[in-house]
Formats: sequence, structure tokens, C-alpha cells
Amino acid sequence: MKHIVKVFAGLLVLLACKKSTPTATSVVTQEEVVTSLATNVNVVAYQQLATSSDALYNSVLAFCVNPTDQKLEECRQLWKETRAVWEKTEGFLYGPVANDNVDPRIDTWPVDYLVLDSVLKSSIVFNEINMSTLEDALKGFHPMEYLLFGKNGTKKASELTAREKEYLTALSLNVKNLTSQLAASWDVNKSDNYFTYFTNPSAANPYYKTTLDIYLAIVKGMIDICDEVANGKIGVPFLAKDPTLEESPFSGNSLADFTNNLLSVQYVFQGKFLSDHIGLVDFVKNNNLSLSQSINTKINTAILALSNVKGPFSEAIIHQPIQVQNAIEAINDLKGELEGKLIPYIQLYVK
Repeated sequence: MKHIVKVFAGLLVLLACKKSTPTATSVVTQEEVVTSLATNVNVVAYQQLATSSDALYNSVLAFCVNPTDQKLEECRQLWKETRAVWEKTEGFLYGPVANDNVDPRIDTWPVDYLVLDSVLKSSIVFNEINMSTLEDALKGFHPMEYLLFGKNGTKKASELTAREKEYLTALSLNVKNLTSQLAASWDVNKSDNYFTYFTNPSAANPYYKTTLDIYLAIVKGMIDICDEVANGKIGVPFLAKDPTLEESPFSGNSLADFTNNLLSVQYVFQGKFLSDHIGLVDFVKNNNLSLSQSINTKINTAILALSNVKGPFSEAIIHQPIQVQNAIEAINDLKGELEGKLIPYIQLYVK
């Protein structure tokens, strides 16, 4: 990774729901888990991300033609919706999203708005070629966030300059194109697709020689996002007591980001994105029911601890130190379970 919500009560009910399949007595094969995750988590998530990014781009175009406060608010809501989908994929940042550097190109933070303002004052033409030359912190979700919400989150439609609209259009188009390419890279109907590599390990596979390689990549993705949320996204601004290091400060979306990141871990473990399917939990149940229950519990505990931090996050790091520290500890506890128990389980049972 290239860069250093509140949970509503109904969400906790959702977290407690039991999977409908497979049955408690069935034995899930390691191949079934990989195929299920690729089909029902990776592919579905990236398709949804591409669809949402397209809607965001079209909303930006409509706003730039008719820049009303209502249309600006529509752009903001679609930014949040697209952002939510993206954050829900960060528990599986393997494959093209990492290999093709999609992650840093659309989600580097924090944004130095002074540098961003200097770019706006420059003579650069905001086309695709020139956008590719900008540093990562000047592309993606966060520069869009700054333009849509403003430094204090109160920007009016009339305050966006023609230059800012040009940049906003280019940013949203760039995200749309990158997420579209990402979805296509997992499409089994496309040539040289990543889905095939992910589900068919072999000596000739450039990414995964063995099934164990795949499982370790999956679990590493879960561990990495836990570490980033606890010790980077939350820990860095909290320890420094510096709100300028917050991930999504202009929109006030940081706590939503963190929670969606934890949900991405749950999606991989339980095998669901939009609906329940086979996940890692089912393979773990084959030989260690208590471990599967423990990991589920620690995921839910981490999400609950984060829900106890009341936003905005920039104020919580100053005025709610106990709640923030509890969230960090709960997420690190989950991370420790994945590192100390799930990895050894995978190494023992994946053949």
C-alpha cells in the first residue's frame, strides 16, 4: 500500500446473521473457497465499483453543465457511494489493483491542498496524458473530495471556478477509466484475465504457483488493511494529534472509510459482498470451529469498537482518546489473530 462510521445499530444485526450455505456438516474444499471469493467478492465488487464510478463521472458532467447546489450535492453523494465501494475492496488489494498501481493512483492521501491549488493555477491541460504525469496525491478520490466539498466541507456550487470544474471532470474520468480497467481485468470473458490466474495455480502461472500462494495472498490482504487502519489511518493522526493527517477530512468521511475497510475483511472471511457465499470461514470450520468463531468475533468486536468513536474523526482524536485507543487495540487484536492463528492454519491445511 502506498499511503499512510459510524456503524448503525442495524449493521450489528447484519453482522450476527449466520450464513445459509454450506451446511454445518459439509466439507468445503480449498478450491471452492478460491473460486467463490473470486466470483462473489472480487468480481462483484469491482463491477460495482466501475458502475458507481461511471455514475459519479456522469454526475460531474451534469454539474459542470448546470452548476447548481443540488447537482453539487448529487456529486457529493455519488462520491461517497463510490468511495464506500472502493473502501470495501481494500481487504483484497492483490492482483491488478496492486500490480497495475491502481491503488495509489486513486487513493493516495493526505492531500496537500496548497500543492493542489498551485496545479489549478498552472497552465497544464487536464487531459488523460497530462493527468498520468501528475503525482499520485493529485489524482483520485481525495483531490475530487477537496474540489467537491471544499476545505471546510461547505463549498457552494457558485464557488467552483471554471478551472476547478475542468480538473474535477478530468479526475472523475481518470477514476472511471481506472476502475473500468480493474473490473475488466477480472472478467473471465476477457483474454489474459486475472480471474483465471487466481483460480488456476500452476508452475506456468506468473502469479501463483500453488494454492497456498493464493491463500497467503488472501490472508495477507486482510492483515495489511487491519494494520493500515489501526496503525496508519487511525494511529498516525491520533498519536500526532494532527487532524491534517486524516484520510478523508473534507467530506467528514473518515470513520465511514475505516468501517468499510473492516467490512472488506469480513467479506473475504465470510465469502460475501452483496450476498452470502462460501468464504474462508467455511474452510477454517473444516478443522477448527473455534478459530472460525474467534475470528468472526474479533471482526465484529473491531467494528463495534470503531462505532463507539463518534465523528468527526478530526475531533475524536482530540476529545475521545479512550474510544479511539480501544478501536486501535481491537483492530490490532484482529490483526494478531489473523497473523498468529489463521496463517499457521492455512500453512497446515492448504495443500
